[in-house]
Amino acid sequence: MLIRKLYRTEKIMDLCPEEQMLADLIGHDRKPESGLHSFICNFMAVVEFDGNRMGRLVKRDELTIYTNHLATAVMDGLQYLIGNGHPCPKTPERAIAVTGAHITHMLRDMLEDLPSGTINIPLEELTEYGISIEELDNESFRNWVNDQTKKARQAFLAGQGYINSISILRCKLAGVGYLARFDNILNAIEREGYRLRLDYPERYCLANWMEIARLGINVTVEHIASQLRRILPAVHRPSSLPSSARMQVYPSNK
Repeated sequence: MLIRKLYRTEKIMDLCPEEQMLADLIGHDRKPESGLHSFICNFMAVVEFDGNRMGRLVKRDELTIYTNHLATAVMDGLQYLIGNGHPCPKTPERAIAVTGAHITHMLRDMLEDLPSGTINIPLEELTEYGISIEELDNESFRNWVNDQTKKARQAFLAGQGYINSISILRCKLAGVGYLARFDNILNAIEREGYRLRLDYPERYCLANWMEIARLGINVTVEHIASQLRRILPAVHRPSSLPSSARMQVYPSNK
């Protein structure tokens, strides 16, 4: 209701700090139905879903919709807030990398979320894999984690092509850094035989940030090289002017 009123530019008093932040965002929206509008509405759908499902087993379709809302919100928010209005490709692959990140996010927080009643294993897959929520240190659960890890890897691979196609360097760097953080978690899960733990502090370690910096440098160098490849042929293209006219462009020292 608040979002609808703010987009209608209605004056609303006595907002709490969180609501005021929302009002400031919407007040600076550049145009209707923008990436910011999508970012806000899709994240509100994520919050609503999380708020209403505590302690309840959810179906595969529900989790798929939940992931789609989050992936769309993140990508639209990144392109709006960092892309600063520059156009980005609107292909079906635009949110798939974030889908992989969300799968990894749910694996990372699995053991922390369960005591609070947030269960990110679809009801159908509990049955298919023979998983018991009360006992997760077994082969059935590790097989499920293995399959989720592969799904996330496939999403990262498919989504990397989209990130590479973005022409705005700062958006590309944000996407690469975002994926690298989650890739580090998948590496840890695979090293430990698909046994999950409560925390993954290595995502904050110096080596992880250095790897993100290395990837960022590689992306920047490749971006500059691709821009030069696009520009240089035009610079070296022979002029269509007559020779007499070309000579006048560079007069002699006389």
